[in-house]
Amino acid sequence: METALAVEVMAKWLHPELMEGIEPKATLAEISARFLAVPMAGTYWIDP
Repeated sequence: METALAVEVMAKWLHPELMEGIEPKATLAEISARFLAVPMAGTYWIDP
């Protein structure tokens, strides 16, 4: 799951004009809520 999130973040960094509809923070929240017994907390990336 973290790999899919990392791909979203990198795609957003490399091609922001093409990835306007992708929100990595929203994906992180959904993964945390739907699939994890213990929610992910902390900083996983910083925006450039």
